[in-house]
Amino acid sequence: MQVLLFGHDSEWYSPLRWVQVFDQMSLVDQAICILIPIAGVSLLFQRKRSWAVAIAGLFFAFAQNLYCFFTNAELAYPIAFPIAGNSLVFVVLYFFRYPYLDRRDRILTGYTKRFPVRLPMKFQNQDVVLTSISTFGCAMEFSGNMKKPEVHSNIHFELSGTPFEGHVRYHHGKTIGISFVMPKRLSRSKLRAMINDSPSVRKAS
Repeated sequence: MQVLLFGHDSEWYSPLRWVQVFDQMSLVDQAICILIPIAGVSLLFQRKRSWAVAIAGLFFAFAQNLYCFFTNAELAYPIAFPIAGNSLVFVVLYFFRYPYLDRRDRILTGYTKRFPVRLPMKFQNQDVVLTSISTFGCAMEFSGNMKKPEVHSNIHFELSGTPFEGHVRYHHGKTIGISFVMPKRLSRSKLRAMINDSPSVRKAS
């Protein structure tokens, strides 16, 4: 690699020359060269599963760069540059993951089917409306100037006589999104009963 960068190799543009350089790399370096473009393509998909693959690949490259830094490995470039680049990418991914990614998407199970409903209910002595529900969470609509619970706070409420603890994921206008904490998942039979209780059931999204 140093020959290509600083040795004025007249065949630096030849794909065969790059294949020869790749063959001379260690197995770890070869893996990083393969993982980086895979990570770049994975970030183009708005799914948490593909982002998890991308972050795993980037973390592997970051760990290798840290190893080279602490072992004073001889490289053709200052190791601080890729470390700083990796750190910047992680910061950008953390702060821009939403709304690029859907909060309802799960790494292992993907999206859960959400059912739009109109189910009046009580929350902290206030009249609210349950606007959608799935096996893992629900959305509540507040009216007027009613105070909504803060994002990332835990709340307690009842759905069809069943007590729930939920975690507020987001605010969207008058609506808040909630993921179930206890119980973590609503049974299909209970979900079906709640949908049937709704005075205005629309087609599932």
